[in-house]
Amino acid sequence: MQKFSKILDRNFIIILLILISIGFASADIIDAKLIPKDTTLGEVFTKNKWIFDKSYSLKDFYSSNPEIDLLVSNYMDFLTDEEKVAQLLIIPIGSNANSFEKAEVIARRYKVGGFIFLKNRSDDVKNYVKELNELYERMNMIKPIFSVDGEPALLHMRLEGTKPLPYAGSIICEDECVDVSRKIADTLESFGIKYNFAPVCDYSENTDIIGSRSFGGDANHIIDFCKIFIDEMQQRNIVATAKHFPGHGTINGDTHGRLIYIQGIPPELEIFQALIDYGVISIMVGHIAVTDNGEYSTGGKPSTLSRKMVTEILKHKMGFKGIVITDAMTMNAVSGFKNPDIQALKAGCDIVLMPRDESSFIKRVTELIQEDKELRLQVLESVRKVLKLKVCLGIIYKK
Repeated sequence: MQKFSKILDRNFIIILLILISIGFASADIIDAKLIPKDTTLGEVFTKNKWIFDKSYSLKDFYSSNPEIDLLVSNYMDFLTDEEKVAQLLIIPIGSNANSFEKAEVIARRYKVGGFIFLKNRSDDVKNYVKELNELYERMNMIKPIFSVDGEPALLHMRLEGTKPLPYAGSIICEDECVDVSRKIADTLESFGIKYNFAPVCDYSENTDIIGSRSFGGDANHIIDFCKIFIDEMQQRNIVATAKHFPGHGTINGDTHGRLIYIQGIPPELEIFQALIDYGVISIMVGHIAVTDNGEYSTGGKPSTLSRKMVTEILKHKMGFKGIVITDAMTMNAVSGFKNPDIQALKAGCDIVLMPRDESSFIKRVTELIQEDKELRLQVLESVRKVLKLKVCLGIIYKK
């Protein structure tokens, strides 16, 4: 933590005064006789814990918490612009993506914010999590967040060796939904995976790619079961992700293969709105274009690249304040668009999942935020959200 300490030292007196002024540094908390001489503020945060003797959870993510804000601000100061941009990337590891060795090289060079496990043996995943955490510690860098498509239908294929579970579409009662969701949470917790790209909130009509991955064809039923799933994840301090905004379930086609279109108002919007109001932490935007509706039209682009859909509708109109993440940017639905990773960021997505070229993304975005003040403010806000998420998950500050 030496690198952190250098940044934090210069603000030592100022921060203490702020803490005192807002009531965090009372005489009961700060006793000068208990503070060793020449202690750095970084050491105070990480060892003595005499200011912030607390741990945080996802319950704190949407709250206004000056303690967390202070931590995030100091970690922001620690990061270079390139490292800030890298926090917004999650890269894949798996037999159908990067090998662990390649992912490790990327991690050393760019210190990316997280990893998604695609198709890996479960024993290997445990080793990968351990080795990457140790690597980031050696680099004095904020640890990564680990993620997976932890849907009932997909988890056993992503973490080979784990037991298959009933598909969402076959779950018929709330008790079974609780049981399946808890088993998923148990599994992810045992692997150190904190970010779950589930539940699927789409209708089940699209049998090309959704089908039994969905909880069915009734909005209220989907909402109720998604709420159960979200509760079981987030109560265990695992991020749940409602997907695939604005809805992938009522149209035929698979965005892995091509861009697909919704005509008119996306039917699943009411489902997403209910889950936003309920407190889901993350929403994944799908590569789905919307046509034939002036309010929601994406202008021929997938929703991931549409500022109207991501910023104006999802963030502003629907009031989502959490983490907006793209669907995998390696899908063919976005392959025909120039610089889709950067377009997704400009659209308002906070995290770019599986970028096509992390090197050029980091380089170009780092350049752009020197030139474009509005984009810089947007990127910095996304970084703050990611760092706050990591604080709440205990990844970068833990009692």
